[in-house]
Amino acid sequence: MIKNDNEVVCLPNNELKAMPDNRLAILAKNNEAAYSELISRYLFTVRRLAGVYTSNPSDFDDLVSEGILGLMSAVREFDGGVKSSFSTFAGVCISNRMLNCLKRQGRISGHEEGLQDYEIPANSTPESILLSREELGEVFASIAGELSEA
Repeated sequence: MIKNDNEVVCLPNNELKAMPDNRLAILAKNNEAAYSELISRYLFTVRRLAGVYTSNPSDFDDLVSEGILGLMSAVREFDGGVKSSFSTFAGVCISNRMLNCLKRQGRISGHEEGLQDYEIPANSTPESILLSREELGEVFASIAGELSEA
């Protein structure tokens, strides 16, 4: 039973599992069970995005850690506005945190930053994501080469 967004009396796990992300994100600010449920829902997204940004196993682990920090930040900062979606907000927070990590480590160049806007189809395999990422990188490099020649 929920009194309001700031005070939670009792929330069974089945209610949390059935709750939409936006509502869960608001409750997660003051409810540890809601927070845990929301974090667990997005761990796959964090791992998927880390796989998009690197194929190096040690970088992958670093990016997963950074992504989780980005996800925690998304939960903390989400305001639940009328037109906002937690999933979109969380995706941006996770991606930005990972890209900042790669920039700090000097593992990303300027043209690769645009890859964060690339929409990943739901049925993608890690190999197809990597190939698409490499193709986009080649396109960006080709465009940059053409522009510098002009």
